Amino acid sequence: DRYPVLSTLSTSHVVLAITLVCLDKFSQPESSGNRAFDPFIFTMIFICRSLVVPLQACLKERGFRKRYQMTHAVESTRVRIGGILETLLPPLVVEAIETNPAATVPHHHYRHATIAQSDLVGFTELASTRRPKEVVEIIGEIFGLFDALTDKYDIYKVETVGDAYIAGQAEKPLTIRNSPLLVARFAASMVEAVHAWSQDRTEAVSCRVGVHSGECVGGIVGNEMQRYHLFGNLMTELEVLESTAPRGRVQLSEACMQA
Repeated sequence: DRYPVLSTLSTSHVVLAITLVCLDKFSQPESSGNRAFDPFIFTMIFICRSLVVPLQACLKERGFRKRYQMTHAVESTRVRIGGILETLLPPLVVEAIETNPAATVPHHHYRHATIAQSDLVGFTELASTRRPKEVVEIIGEIFGLFDALTDKYDIYKVETVGDAYIAGQAEKPLTIRNSPLLVARFAASMVEAVHAWSQDRTEAVSCRVGVHSGECVGGIVGNEMQRYHLFGNLMTELEVLESTAPRGRVQLSEACMQA
């Protein structure tokens, strides 16, 4: 029932009114001259209550429902916005902004960052033979696999540029854990995931990854479509490692192996 309170109260008061009329009808003699009360008055009282009380309950219940719907909508929106923010910024940075919204735009210097950058070899050739919708679906599938790996290895997804996927770890607030070994394992898993995807889809696409360790700077850039970016020689050298990595392999820098 849409309004259970309304139905319950309405039914109970009508039943009481009918019961009172029946009791009075069968318990009193035919002559009405000596009756101590007029059953009509009590019947009308109960009938009126059976209308007024449910109406009040109906209005109150509608108010409760509307208030709940508004509260639920606000909470759902807050959760969705929080989820979107966490895809654009490191979770610890989001917490800092929520705690102190008036603070300056956050920026951080990382001394021990390890970042991986991947490239999909053969994707450009594949995309040239497919419709735009298919290209988006393919890159979405592969990057979806990478996203699952970031959760598995506690890696922060920095950004995607074309078919390049950049992610890694560093000191807080970029990530809670900071392990070059985990980033290397993440890179190897990226290669394996694309290999399995290619075999399943019978496509000639593979993955190569460069991994580098060192210092970099992170911060929010721009006024619109803001997200957290990393800058420095680390990122420049990382591109070289990725572009020179053998097809289907992970190329680690000397700094990464010594980290």
